[in-house]
Amino acid sequence: MWGGLRPIPSRLVLDIATLVSLLYCAVSSPDVTSNNTTVLLATVFTTIATAGLTKRWTLTFPMLPFLVLQCLRRVAFVMEWKWAGVFIGSLSVGLIFVSAALSVLFPAVELASPIPGNYNVGIIDLHLPVDFSEGVRRGSLLGTQNQDSVTARLLYPTNEAPTDMPYLDPESAALLCAELMKAGAPGPLKSLSWMLHTWRLTRLRAKRNAQPPFSCEKFPLAIYSHGLTGIAAIYSYQALNLASQGTVVLMVDHTDQSAIAVKRRDSSHLLYDSSLISNVYMKGNEVEYVRKRRAQTDHRVEECLSALEVLKSLNRRDISDLKSVGVSFVNKLEVSDVTVMGHSFGGCTALALAAQRPDLVSAVVAHE
Repeated sequence: MWGGLRPIPSRLVLDIATLVSLLYCAVSSPDVTSNNTTVLLATVFTTIATAGLTKRWTLTFPMLPFLVLQCLRRVAFVMEWKWAGVFIGSLSVGLIFVSAALSVLFPAVELASPIPGNYNVGIIDLHLPVDFSEGVRRGSLLGTQNQDSVTARLLYPTNEAPTDMPYLDPESAALLCAELMKAGAPGPLKSLSWMLHTWRLTRLRAKRNAQPPFSCEKFPLAIYSHGLTGIAAIYSYQALNLASQGTVVLMVDHTDQSAIAVKRRDSSHLLYDSSLISNVYMKGNEVEYVRKRRAQTDHRVEECLSALEVLKSLNRRDISDLKSVGVSFVNKLEVSDVTVMGHSFGGCTALALAAQRPDLVSAVVAHE
């Protein structure tokens, strides 16, 4: 139902307890001698104290009119109306069901564990030093002539025990949620980035900066290209499964402004450019739209090719980002076995790369 995700147990228990408490308050008597008022106040206080008004919005938003109704139940002249009790009770129960439905549709979820493999998984977020001179010569890069690195996430086999680590970079998570809402939500919701707050609760089972296995085995390589408005991190589950089976996966954050937000080496962010949709495609200029998307595809291919060259070179020597965390892949990579992968726009990128340089690619996987 949730695309392979699973509810976060602690949040699931907390949400169920809140809903049960509210249901008790809705159907029991508000008489001062009962526990109704105590349970209501305790539920409201616990909910607000643990998550404010927005971090559990599926509960707090229906809870606000629910509180108004429960206050009306305690006003004597309101309850003198013949059908007041039935009306208020029905609305209160209805709001609880709305809250339950929202909690199911927008749950606090976490990624399932990777498909069991021979290895645990290590993760390194790094900036690959790249040479774009060939892409500049061919004119297939979009404004990156002065760029000397590619932001990437590397997932690889390890024997070290995994830990819980954030799905999204904590320093960029708020910005990512805000930009995703701007790019994909309907007009009235574009500024409500807190609706994606549960993404910031999701964790990965992996070990940051882990050592690769100390063995003579060499691992095949994969390059992964993200889709439109994506970033490398949100495809970590796919890469986790590949890495647990023994593949070194390099996931590139593209700088053609198709990514929702790319964190540069200086911690600034390159944001998604929505003008292709709003100013070109939506105005019916499909020829210009296709031309610009093809230019972005060429740019993405150049980035993947440059990143692949650096990834292969790690079999011979370490780069500074790896030296700084004490990790080495020297003599651990099977550089002749390369799979190029991608989702949506990334699938297009993978196919274009394979068509341009079939000599570098063993297999291609493009998925929607």
